[in-house]
Amino acid sequence: MMHFPRLNLDGIRLGNKEPPKPPKPKTETMQTKIILSTKKKEIKTNKGTGRKAKVMRMLRMAKVKWKFFAVVTLSIFVLLSMYLIQHKQNMLRKIQKVPCSNVNGMFMCKSKYSTGTMMLSTTPECKRYIYEVNRVPFVNIPTWNTGTVSVAASKIMNIRDAKPACKIAVHRLTTPYKSANAKGVTWVTTKKHTQFTMVIGGTTILDQTPADFIDSTENGEWIAYTFDPQTTNIRDVRITGDASDTIHIYTPTHT
Repeated sequence: MMHFPRLNLDGIRLGNKEPPKPPKPKTETMQTKIILSTKKKEIKTNKGTGRKAKVMRMLRMAKVKWKFFAVVTLSIFVLLSMYLIQHKQNMLRKIQKVPCSNVNGMFMCKSKYSTGTMMLSTTPECKRYIYEVNRVPFVNIPTWNTGTVSVAASKIMNIRDAKPACKIAVHRLTTPYKSANAKGVTWVTTKKHTQFTMVIGGTTILDQTPADFIDSTENGEWIAYTFDPQTTNIRDVRITGDASDTIHIYTPTHT
């Protein structure tokens, strides 16, 4: 009987099956479960913390927006209130003094007012020397023959030819001025002229016309003449007389 040597099969795998792994100790398994459970709790905690932080950020942003909205709303309310108060004050009817000074033979009155009515008061004797107020001839001022003379307000108002010794008081009334509708051409001069020639745009309108034929109004040493050529195209107006005294000319655009 033949004897064969015994084969050492240790470490050699027969077939495709792996040798079964030895079971893990129960202690190691429990530790693994505890670790996994702890990680899950940490993940849940982190998720909860992240959501909470996001919510807090949103609340802070909302709070900032509401504060901004409140500040803007309050600012608008304050500005609107100030505007309404100022507007209400401006709507009050007031009379405000305007300072005047005599400059080169005329009174100049300066103020910050460009709206309303300028009221002028002086003595009848001083009024005899005035032929215009702010480029409006005395004849075209409806209130000229009353105690107070009224014209449209302006920042600079000139009164010609009041004497330096005259006392003139000027005040501004906040009520709007209602102007008169002046028609035709008006000119102011002295009584030395006895006839006039008027030329408008190269066309002779008055040809050495006697002063008695023309409507006139006197004020002291001045006399105002008015003639209506019945045309709206009044420009380039020239008027001459038979004396050397100055002739002050006014058209509807100046009154």
